[in-house]
Amino acid sequence: MKRVLLLLFFIFVGINFNACSEKEKISYIDLKKFNGNGKVYVDKWGFYHIYADTNENLFFLQGYIEAKSRLFYMDFFRHLSNGNLGEIVGDMIPLIEEMDRFVKEMLYGPDGKSSLEKTLAETDPDVRKNLKAFVCGINEFIEEVKSGKAPLPEGYRMFALSPDFIKPWKITDTFAIGRFAQLALSAIRTVNWKISRALWEDNLPEEIK
Repeated sequence: MKRVLLLLFFIFVGINFNACSEKEKISYIDLKKFNGNGKVYVDKWGFYHIYADTNENLFFLQGYIEAKSRLFYMDFFRHLSNGNLGEIVGDMIPLIEEMDRFVKEMLYGPDGKSSLEKTLAETDPDVRKNLKAFVCGINEFIEEVKSGKAPLPEGYRMFALSPDFIKPWKITDTFAIGRFAQLALSAIRTVNWKISRALWEDNLPEEIK
């Protein structure tokens, strides 16, 4: 199972890298709802350059642009990292239910409590403020898609998914992706993932501390 997760991780990264390598067709960013002072330039290589008056405005713009550039890939990885990939791919991937269960076991203990919420609660307030701004930027673009102001990305159409399928982004979704990357890149048979989860929660049993 860990090898399957690792394979999916690298397949996703490869697809996402190729998508990011292509020059964006966006010549400007329409941010009429943006209340802060900020500018976004796209250079001849397709790279974005963000200038803003505050960290919050900068992270808002980053979240918006990232979603505008690759929303489906972000959402695909969000479902993969939260143990909900079956909602997108159905039965196209063998053992998808087992894989989703395995991922959820890494994120949620027997009591159903998410280690991601604990991570959020213990995050530095300034970092949490910037993460909130980043998420607001993502959700700004999601709302544009759901309202029809922006086209539905091709990936959703490929899986016959409507704009209503897209849920608002949460800070813990970002944490889940980081946690999944850690899990996939550390996919070694000798690793005890229950101990790993206890380490994330700072909740190791006394006998092995």
